[in-house]
Amino acid sequence: MDKYTNPLTRAYSQVTDLSQTFGNTAAWRDYYEMCKPRVVMLMLLCTLVGMMLATTGMVPWDILIFGNLGVALVAGSAAALNHLIDAGVDAKMARTENRPIATGRASNQAQLPAPRAPPTAPCFVHVAWV
Repeated sequence: MDKYTNPLTRAYSQVTDLSQTFGNTAAWRDYYEMCKPRVVMLMLLCTLVGMMLATTGMVPWDILIFGNLGVALVAGSAAALNHLIDAGVDAKMARTENRPIATGRASNQAQLPAPRAPPTAPCFVHVAWV
């Protein structure tokens, strides 16, 4: 019986082969770190409070959800762009020397699409739903 008869075994083998092929590329955690999720959450708290203070009643759910989604995508993209621009300085500073691009876990070429793709999404979100 062939070892690839079981579909789960075959799928696991393909994933293992891909991880060995792309072993030196950045992990999803590195890209997540570049988006600075804690800072983005603080921004969303500020936008939420601002929306609540701007109206006398409840903010409509679609504006609340899609407005904050757009803000989150733009802020994450700006944070990733900041990592890309400051890579040289980050490598020299003790506080930032462990950032993904400064350490080489994520390359400049691999990171370039990340800041460009998310800004198009919030534009679409804001035009379509807000």
